[in-house]
Amino acid sequence: AGRAPRLPWPSWRIGVANIHRPGSPGVSLVFALGFGLTALVAVVMVNVSLTRALTAELAEEAPAFFFMDIRPEQIGDFRAMVEGTPGVTRLDLRPMIRGRIVRIAGTPVENATVSEEVAWAVRGDRGLSWSEEFPAGSTLLRGKWWDKGYDGPPLISLTSDLAEGFGVDLGDTLTVNVLGRNITGTIASIREVNWRTLAMQFAIVFSPGTLDRAPQTWLGAAYGHGGEDGLFARVTSAYPEVAVVTIREVLDNAAMLMRRTASIFQVMAAVALLVGFLVLAGAFSADQHRRIYDSVIYKVCGATRRDILAILVAEFSLAGFFTGLGSLILGTVTAWGVVQGLLKMQFTPDLPTGLLTVLAGVAISLAMGLLGTWRVLGKKAAPFLRNE
Repeated sequence: AGRAPRLPWPSWRIGVANIHRPGSPGVSLVFALGFGLTALVAVVMVNVSLTRALTAELAEEAPAFFFMDIRPEQIGDFRAMVEGTPGVTRLDLRPMIRGRIVRIAGTPVENATVSEEVAWAVRGDRGLSWSEEFPAGSTLLRGKWWDKGYDGPPLISLTSDLAEGFGVDLGDTLTVNVLGRNITGTIASIREVNWRTLAMQFAIVFSPGTLDRAPQTWLGAAYGHGGEDGLFARVTSAYPEVAVVTIREVLDNAAMLMRRTASIFQVMAAVALLVGFLVLAGAFSADQHRRIYDSVIYKVCGATRRDILAILVAEFSLAGFFTGLGSLILGTVTAWGVVQGLLKMQFTPDLPTGLLTVLAGVAISLAMGLLGTWRVLGKKAAPFLRNE
């Protein structure tokens, strides 16, 4: 405010000067009101970004259903029934077997250096799969996918997060224990997988011919729009032993959990705003004597009640505007850091929230300021001058 250009309107010029002069409650206003508004902006924008990611982005790419525990001999009939259901556009089927990682690059897993980010992969049995074709939804970063009809030593395709967390690369080995038998494969390729699409992916994929003969079950993912109730009824009726997971319900539950969590943080931000109101009320109450003194000086200089009101409106409006603007910037940066940096998700700025924040800053500042100084306007100059 002290470096602001000189405004042509006297009331606004005096209002700007009042913001940065010694003893001004502007500092209290910025910290008390700004902290609460910043917290509110951050919470709302994080909630908006996560909700949109769950309900919009994931909903467009996610399958409608997951199917588990399909027996190998059921695959043909199961595929025909699901693909023949109206509304189904695609069905992915993958074999799966459970196995435990026991050696990383020849080192027993209990002695290997594994980063905390991927420690989950060595804490128990993992789902393993095999495929002749490169998995859809993955990106090949390094190495080469095995040729069709490959019938050689076991090869492994590993996701990039596991490769980095295990400290391994192409040519290193990974040993898994499947049903009591250790199987060692050479890492032939490193893939990047976008797990947020909820597509059926495996962190460890073997080449064909390695696990094919072991007891196995199959997983399925059905894509489509509409007809979910019909597909659910047909699968559960024909294959009662197959577990069916409705992705729409999962996404809805996740979105509901996000809304509830956001509500808790919004209440906390509202409490911060309430505390800010109390701090502002105290600051304006302590500032009463100076306001009365200013009002008398203005009146002696010829200012009318309307002129003094214009000065107060200018002062508190500008203070509220810049407080709201600063809160918007800080809150947005904080939300971006949480969503993009911490959660690795797409950040979506919410323009209405930004505009409401700035308007709220102006409205709250103006209301608190005028309520705290309203009786100043009714003070007559003569009694004050006689006493002083």
